[in-house]
Amino acid sequence: HLDTLIAVNQRKLAKLKALKQGYLQKLFPKNGSKFPELRFLGFADAWEQRKFFDNIRRTVDFRGRTPKKLDMDWSESGYLALSALNVKNGYIDPSADAHYGNQKLYDKWMTGKELYKGQVLFTTEAPMGNVAQIPDNNKYILSQRTIAFDVASDKITNDFLAVLLRSPKSFNELSSLSSGGTAKGVSQRSLSQFKVTLPKSLQE
Repeated sequence: HLDTLIAVNQRKLAKLKALKQGYLQKLFPKNGSKFPELRFLGFADAWEQRKFFDNIRRTVDFRGRTPKKLDMDWSESGYLALSALNVKNGYIDPSADAHYGNQKLYDKWMTGKELYKGQVLFTTEAPMGNVAQIPDNNKYILSQRTIAFDVASDKITNDFLAVLLRSPKSFNELSSLSSGGTAKGVSQRSLSQFKVTLPKSLQE
């Protein structure tokens, strides 16, 4: 009975994922177009292309930083470290590759660049392209192969940025800009060449 239930839900999940991908393709303009197929009522203006970093106030990037480089070590409890292994596509899995830092490590690592609820996370490699948002007001340590974006709030919202980066169009373009063989990776230089198309109206 349980096997049947699992199989039914797996088929339902596969259909929902396909439906989501279909909607994501319609919610953003296709190549060469400035108009998405699906829009909210009351908006008809053409979208505009911008450099990705034109919408970002600051990138929080600690790639290469480890506790040992700070003359410290991980703890058994404390603040969860976010890495490319526990930042999944759409959520954070605290049980995957869980490492924790104590208050002293957190202060030394994150001071001045603390993460906040809703902030967008992006895995740069192994795997490349997973997108999640900080789910709550807890404090986290930004660890290996994961970066966070501080948006220019007059140009884009965190929620829109998360959906934009998860869209098939963005993933394909970032993949073409990425380096590496089997394990693709996105650098700051790659992101500087990345262009996005989005509404002129922040309300939309």
